[in-house]
This record gives sequence, structure tokens and C-alpha cells, in this order.
Amino acid sequence: VAIELDRDCDVSRGDMLIDINNHEVLITKQVLADICWLNREPLSLQRKYILRQTTNQVVAKIKSIDHVFDVSTVTNMQHQDLIQMNDIGRIQIHLQKNIVADKFNESLSTGAFILIDEVSNHTVAAGMIREGGIYS
Repeated sequence: VAIELDRDCDVSRGDMLIDINNHEVLITKQVLADICWLNREPLSLQRKYILRQTTNQVVAKIKSIDHVFDVSTVTNMQHQDLIQMNDIGRIQIHLQKNIVADKFNESLSTGAFILIDEVSNHTVAAGMIREGGIYS
């Protein structure tokens, strides 16, 4: 596929072309997401991870753990500060640069991501984007 743009733009792998009138698309550095933690080492709020969404990669830092889902009682455990292997949790992520995404329930391909450990290069989590923007 060849696309001709009306001006010179820095376009590289992972970049997306979107309709500027589409207000459903998230362009954000802040993501609220549900993740399934896959690594033996628990999630660390002090470490940096690489968020890979489609073909795009961006450095990510976990700002907070909102809650962990207890699958045995089907409830949310509030104020949990640890996500361990096989836990499902809702987290807030701060990204080094903006990403273009959709909410997972609107687009599986642009609403999903994986987290990669920056040091070991292992996949540590699979995630679903729920919201974009700043949260308190």
C-alpha cells in the first residue's frame, strides 16, 4: 500500500493514520487498564516496562494499582498494592509518549497491549485499555 501525504511528516513504525474528526480515538500518555500478570516477580511501581500496542513500543511506568480482582469471590479487593503471577488487576499507566488507541471493548487490536520487562525482555503482562486520560 502506498499513501501520499499533502506534506512531509515523520512517520515511522507503530504510527497510525486516523480521522481527526473521530472523537472516539484516544491520543494519550495516561492509560487506565486491566492486566493479567504473567511473571513470577510481582509488578513493581518502581520499574519501567515497555508497552507494546500493535507495532508501537513506548516506555511505561505504572502509576498505581487501583484494585486486584479476586476470582474466587468475584469481587474487587481495594487498596491492593501488589499484583502477583496470575492476578488480574486495574492499573494506571503513564507513558513516555502519546499513543493512539481505542478502548478494548471498541477495538480488540488497538485496545490490547502487552507489557515487557525492560531488563529481561520477557513479556510480563497482557492488558486491555479501559480509558485514556488523567485519573485521580
